[in-house]
Amino acid sequence: MKVKDVMVKEAVVLSPEETVADAVEKFAKHRIGGCPVVDDERHILGIMTETNILESLKTHYKELKMRVPPETIIGISFVEIAKKREAVEAFERIANTPVKDTMTREVVTAMPDDELEDVIQKMVRNDVNRIPIVDKGVLVGIVTRGDILRAVQRMLV
Repeated sequence: MKVKDVMVKEAVVLSPEETVADAVEKFAKHRIGGCPVVDDERHILGIMTETNILESLKTHYKELKMRVPPETIIGISFVEIAKKREAVEAFERIANTPVKDTMTREVVTAMPDDELEDVIQKMVRNDVNRIPIVDKGVLVGIVTRGDILRAVQRMLV
């Protein structure tokens, strides 16, 4: 089976100037975990994923530590609320960061006529969940692990 038989041709994309908040909104709207970042001619500049966002949050999130162990549930609740507040504040600090500052720049790609088995090996070897599909350097689609599993399921039925 070829990649072109499985790929999603209308890939959701981000521009490098869109923000982390824009990426989160697109991920939620389209129920995806990442997408290619492209220029105006659809050349791939990088890939933005939920992992990129979480890693960026991690660098801004400070965990609160208690000096004295709490003796009541109220103390524990207070600490959990403070942690949530810090997580929200951390997201607010990165929300307006351009995607180009957070994305992964080294992108594993494939071509439409590649064998699906080869793409599976690329995913496993590079520990990625999605591979943009390019033709002559231009994005023409994307294949995710879910797309592959659905294709395998269709072949079994």
